[in-house]
Amino acid sequence: MPKTRQNSDWFTALAKRVNLAFAAIGLVLVGVLVVLGNVFDERLKEMETSLDVAPMTTAPFDSPLVTTTPTEMPETVVSGQTLYVPAYSHIQHVENRIYLLAVNLSVRNTDASHPITVATVDFYDTNGELVRSYVDSPQELGPLAIGEYVVDWQHTAGGAGATFIVEWVAGEEVTEPVVEAVMVGATGTQAMAFVRKGVVMAEREKKE
Repeated sequence: MPKTRQNSDWFTALAKRVNLAFAAIGLVLVGVLVVLGNVFDERLKEMETSLDVAPMTTAPFDSPLVTTTPTEMPETVVSGQTLYVPAYSHIQHVENRIYLLAVNLSVRNTDASHPITVATVDFYDTNGELVRSYVDSPQELGPLAIGEYVVDWQHTAGGAGATFIVEWVAGEEVTEPVVEAVMVGATGTQAMAFVRKGVVMAEREKKE
């Protein structure tokens, strides 16, 4: 057999062995990922199942992501609103399993020239019981500033029918802020996100 033919056969055999080795490594990695995914899913199922029998968690709430500036209420209130914002600490899906969600409430001052004052950000659970007040005293949001308030996905006290009540006022005529809750969750390879906008409950009348 010519030497060139022998070299060619040797390289072909070597290439096959290398390909088989890579294929075996790939299968091992896939197996590891599958096992880790199953372990994660089982752990999450245990957490979700525990919601049916365990008391609501008392895990601490996160601080606002954007710190507002403490202020006084305007001497003359020209505009303002009280808003109802739907929120969901969890929802039910296939086979009544619980899907845990983090809640991000944002209050966006859309006025480019004037600040607004955030007077109230209260979080209520499904039964209408107050869970937490995020604002202890009036907080100022500057022009185009955003105040964001978070309920961690591990904090399940709100339930599927949680609510934020948000009150804002201003000492000048301003454009209405955008107030909305963004729910985000993930389990295994699935992820979910959706938004609920605030609904005006009451308009603040001008006070001299």
